[in-house]
Amino acid sequence: MRRPARRQPQRRDRRGGRRGAGRVRRRGAEGSMRALVVDDEAAGRRLLGRLLRDLGHAVVAEASTGAEALAVLAHRPVDAAFLDIRLPDLDGLAVGDRCRQAGIPVVFVTGFPDYALPAYDVPAVDYLVKPPTLDRLGRALARLRGAGEPLAAHGGAAPDRLCLRVNGEHRLIAVRHVLAARADGAVVTFRLEDGSLRARVPLGRLEQLLAPHGFFRCHRAYLVNLRRVRRIVAWSRDAHSLLLDDAQETLIPLAKSRRRALRAFLLWP
Repeated sequence: MRRPARRQPQRRDRRGGRRGAGRVRRRGAEGSMRALVVDDEAAGRRLLGRLLRDLGHAVVAEASTGAEALAVLAHRPVDAAFLDIRLPDLDGLAVGDRCRQAGIPVVFVTGFPDYALPAYDVPAVDYLVKPPTLDRLGRALARLRGAGEPLAAHGGAAPDRLCLRVNGEHRLIAVRHVLAARADGAVVTFRLEDGSLRARVPLGRLEQLLAPHGFFRCHRAYLVNLRRVRRIVAWSRDAHSLLLDDAQETLIPLAKSRRRALRAFLLWP
């Protein structure tokens, strides 16, 4: 009588899984994203790649120079680009502009916060200061889900009109005409160039939609269009406001807890 063949023990790989056992490929998961990571520092590429994979996305290409990034964009489909700004040759802003033309949303990841405002002129979905954390990257990806899909749907041009339900009607408001937004419970008052209007909309959702257009959460109840801020007014050591460039010289409160975050969005010599 023949002995039954002995089963060979399955070896485990470094991650604790069994070789030969089926693995879930993150790229095939629902909602996964194909990412391009551009950074001249290998350590920066490794960190961002690991964080993206931890969040269920695939890094399909890496580049250490602007020229390499453009070559990837020309031959390989990607869903989003994560770009450092200072590169050895072509800077990340130029690469970001090429991504915009191709309808690819951009997140800038750099160690130089003084580039934040020019980065938003590309425009970018978000701006991260090195080293990025898993939580902060997750919030950037949430914005990417909100802003990235419309980018592709409109041929690469960021949607520039906000649709608000006002008095039972849908009003289309040009984003550039919005100076600020103030939340009072579930109702938001929009300060416009030619007046104001009120609509029921979550301020957090507005922040996701308007961040790519240069809007900043300056206070728990306020969003402000940084392109319309003329100067920062210091009333005391702990009390500051943002003066807008409208005819009324509107003042928007700047929370003490948000002053440091504001530095990442302005050029500080």
